[in-house]
Amino acid sequence: HLAQDKRLGQTLGMMAVAREHLRRRGLPLSDFPDRAERPLDDGLRGAREGMGELLSSSPMMQTGPMLSYVTRKGQLPPPYQHALDEVENALAKQALESGNVLLGLDFERDMAKLLREDAALPQAQRRFLQDFNEPRVETYVGVHKPEAGLRFADVLVIERKPLPGKPPRVETFSFKSRDFSGLEERALMAQMMADARAALAYYGETLDIRRPGLQSRVQVHRVRLIYEGKSLTPKDPDLVEKAVIKIEKDVPGVEVLFQ
Repeated sequence: HLAQDKRLGQTLGMMAVAREHLRRRGLPLSDFPDRAERPLDDGLRGAREGMGELLSSSPMMQTGPMLSYVTRKGQLPPPYQHALDEVENALAKQALESGNVLLGLDFERDMAKLLREDAALPQAQRRFLQDFNEPRVETYVGVHKPEAGLRFADVLVIERKPLPGKPPRVETFSFKSRDFSGLEERALMAQMMADARAALAYYGETLDIRRPGLQSRVQVHRVRLIYEGKSLTPKDPDLVEKAVIKIEKDVPGVEVLFQ
């Protein structure tokens, strides 16, 4: 059991959706507490897993996160594996029914292309990257924070030519395709607030870039949370403006845009 190996909380504790579904099925994590710490054993395992995360962020191992999830899922007790199967099926059905898979991928690709085009313009003519002298635009970049683990930023932009004695400017981008068109104010605010806080926790503040050639600890100057617009945007433009103002006030360091 993972609880006996002090991995249950690590494996499922941060998986909010899965955790909630397990709770509804009568399998709360509190019923399976992690064992007491064993510093030497836990430290060695942490070092091994840290090395695995580093390797998984290389271009040759872009499927690393999925492999890690599959491996850890296989180590769970049978009731949890069965419950996660149901969660995965439900989420997959939801995504296919709403078109969230094809829509999201297209939006990510289009935004990455737009940012590269923006980077190629003279600085004064740029829309997104005016604060960079010579921006380098990278997609699906592995970044690590102790509290969040290894995550992959949709886009990371880093300054090629920082000012003498200054660290390079870094910004990260998170792209979302969510259908907000039918949401009321309360639901819209809650979803956007959750997205902004997650973006800051995963891709903001101080983090380690894991991509070979860019490996370094950096301070992220700004996180851009960009939603796909058009028919997905709330019908009331005043509601959008109100939500953006509140989110940016409550979650400093995150800028919210509809594209």
